[in-house]
Amino acid sequence: EQDAPLPFLGQAICWSQCRDIVEGFRRSNGTVPQEAIISAAHFICGCLHQEHQNFGIPAPEAFEMLKTMGTFTITKGSQLPAIVVMLRLYGDMSHNRDMTTNRSRTKLTDINSTLIWGDCVDETVMKELADLRETCPEFVARCARAVMILYKHSNVLSDSHFAGALRSGLLTTTLSICAQLGSQDVNPVIARTDDLVIRADTLAPGIVDRLYKIRLHHKTSKVLGSMTPLIFQGMEDKLEHIFREARESVCANCLEAFDKKELKWCEGTHMLEPFCSKKCLKESWDAG
Repeated sequence: EQDAPLPFLGQAICWSQCRDIVEGFRRSNGTVPQEAIISAAHFICGCLHQEHQNFGIPAPEAFEMLKTMGTFTITKGSQLPAIVVMLRLYGDMSHNRDMTTNRSRTKLTDINSTLIWGDCVDETVMKELADLRETCPEFVARCARAVMILYKHSNVLSDSHFAGALRSGLLTTTLSICAQLGSQDVNPVIARTDDLVIRADTLAPGIVDRLYKIRLHHKTSKVLGSMTPLIFQGMEDKLEHIFREARESVCANCLEAFDKKELKWCEGTHMLEPFCSKKCLKESWDAG
């Protein structure tokens, strides 16, 4: 009893109670109070995060448990996962601003934030986030920051996430929100992590910089090539460059056309670069 909780405690909580939550949603026609379901989900998300932070559950395992919880289908006959239902419920409560739902709304903020921190994100979730722009813009910016991997403990960029953010409108929406918020702070999606608070007018250039780094990857490049170029004040040249390179297959060194499958990975910049050969990549690098 004096020992700290074992690392598998979070897993035990998740697997023993997730199914109860699912059944609760399915019976939520009056037999199970909505507040009880939200409280149970809030408890599980909090425990999993605490177990990861304090007692050593590896991040991949914690993320997998949260994704399992978030992707449950919670309404009989529906294909909507739990996180989508919770995002919509959060949006409705934020729009109505009913004082009696303040506690539930706060818990839904924590639940949705924790699930997104746990990478329970696909294009459907991104679309739901984009749709919340008018009711809770700062929350959308916080979540988009996590979706596009803007926290300091990871420099890994996801081709699927950026392609999804472009297709769903989340990336465009987030840039627009950042322009609206200006110098206002955007908190990390999970306040208890070591991620820094950053200003909205710093977040937007950060997103564009990361889009630039992943612009030539297969999924992102394909979406960029089918879109109308984005415009954001102060980033016009970089955005124009991003969209132009997504459409063209010209070596940046010798200016010869080449197959995009021949793109070269640069160890210096840690991204795919538009060069047709290692020789051209080296020549460009040596030239500065």
